[in-house]
Amino acid sequence: MVFFFQFNNYLDIYSLLVAPKSRNKGVANEIIEHTVAYCKSKKIKRIVLEVNETNIKAINFYKKKNSLLWEQEKITINLVIDCLTLF
Repeated sequence: MVFFFQFNNYLDIYSLLVAPKSRNKGVANEIIEHTVAYCKSKKIKRIVLEVNETNIKAINFYKKKNSLLWEQEKITINLVIDCLTLF
């Protein structure tokens, strides 16, 4: 499941969720691929994601996807690592 806001020139993904039983099965990759297809159809060249600093697996996934997307589609993912600690 993905929740996002579309602005004039970029897409801000504020939540991307994959159920625990569906993880490591390519679901997040498929969600990103559909999101990229949507961006291409709307001529959007930038995706902004915010990820918690403790979610190393997600950070590494998005970094890898960013380099692949830039090479293939000229779409970039701006990764914003959320350093806020909740008390």
